[in-house]
Amino acid sequence: MIEYSLGLIIGYSLTKALTPFAPRLRTEKYHIHHWMWATILLSLLFLVKLESDILIGMITGIALEGLSYKNWSLLRKNIPMKCKKPELHTPQFEGKHNCQHCRREHSEQNI
Repeated sequence: MIEYSLGLIIGYSLTKALTPFAPRLRTEKYHIHHWMWATILLSLLFLVKLESDILIGMITGIALEGLSYKNWSLLRKNIPMKCKKPELHTPQFEGKHNCQHCRREHSEQNI
């Protein structure tokens, strides 16, 4: 029990510290969050009957930390993007809160 609790704390803490620097698995419509792949990995550990309390605790900590965010769903929300370069993009044709140029630049940076 102490190993599981220690693993849970380690997994949660490391994930909280490293999440901002980790690569993202997302497309235009979907975002595979770390809590999703951690849950799949945890299920696989149970299927192969691995009995490492600290490892199971760490992966549980990863999954729980991922659920602490408000954007934890699989589907990405289509949030309007305000134009950051109105002089360059001339967003008056698209509306100031739906700049396709800024959206494209943002998606290219996150690939």
